[in-house]
Parts: sequence; structure tokens; C-alpha cells
Amino acid sequence: MKKTLIISVLMMAAAAVMTGCVPEGDATTVEVNPDFHAKDNIKLDFNQLHNDAIDGIAAIDNGEPFVFIADLDIDGDADTKTLTVRATAIDGTSEDDCENFASALLCQINDAAVSQDTKYEPSSADSFGTLYDDYTIDFAVSDENNGGFIYSLNVPAGEEIGLDPDYEKYVEQWEKELEIYKSNLVYDANGNVVRDGNE
Repeated sequence: MKKTLIISVLMMAAAAVMTGCVPEGDATTVEVNPDFHAKDNIKLDFNQLHNDAIDGIAAIDNGEPFVFIADLDIDGDADTKTLTVRATAIDGTSEDDCENFASALLCQINDAAVSQDTKYEPSSADSFGTLYDDYTIDFAVSDENNGGFIYSLNVPAGEEIGLDPDYEKYVEQWEKELEIYKSNLVYDANGNVVRDGNE
């Protein structure tokens, strides 16, 4: 009891001393005004976006469904909010192939942007994400032989893209066709193709 009383008295004395140490009217005021809009000012690094989107395409079955693309450049302008894609394709590439490539690449570009600025939402089988709410798309694929355009897509920011974001359907179909193609090949003992039943 006596010990408890002594501790209580000491605590009260300490509190009184601490209270008396702060001069009146001399308190330090700290203003905290967090800028919740700071992320709105993030400028995308388009070199990084280019690299990350290409890595994303390469990760889809090692990029094999899109081997018809010979060259690819992704760039943009954060001030005009324009995303520019220029690709060249090998001879014989169809417009449908390019359209499916565009669908896959736009998803990969959006997801690369998400890793830089989390205000954007990732793509899904039902959506290209939200990057294109802010950015205009200028997308074109040309023939590497004659330079003529095989496919182009121009979509102002916020407007409907008009493609199916579920590029996995195309990949699955490509895999089935590849299996059929391989089943029509006849090999010799050394693994060389001696007859191609697809021709």
C-alpha cells in the first residue's frame, strides 16, 4: 500500500513538472496536408512501357502466337495523352492476325502502365483496363515487304476500342490449329520432315 502511494505521488509530481515545462503560447504547430492528387501527376515512362509490354507479349506461349510480327515500337506522349504503336509484319499476315495481336498488346500495354501508376486498373477478359480512358490509341501494322498498312486502329481517349480484350480465345484457337498442323507432318528417323500433309 505504502509502495503504491509513493509511486502515485511520484507520477503526479512528474506530470506537474512536465506540464510546467511548456511555455504558454509557444507550442509548435505542425500542419499536415497530404496531397491525395499527387499520383495524378505521374508521367509514364514510355521506354519502360515498351519493354514491359514486349515482355508481356513474349510471355504468352513464348510469343509464338504472334511470330508474324517482325518489329515493334511502342511510344507515347504524356502531354498530348497519345499512345503510338508501330509494328511490321511478315508477308502473308492477315488483318485478323493483326487485330488479335492488337487486342493482346493493348492489354499488355495497359498492365505495364498499371505497374507505373496504380490509378489505372488492370486488363481482364472483359476489359482493356483503364489506361485508354486517358490515352488516345494510334496503332498501325505494316507489311515488311512493301510498307503498306495491313491494319490500323485509331481510338480517341475514353471511346470504345471495338476489339475483344479476351485474346486468350485467339491463343487457344492458335494452339488447336498448331496441333492439327503438326499432326499432318511426317518425319523420318532423324526428325526431319519428309512429308507435309498441310500442303
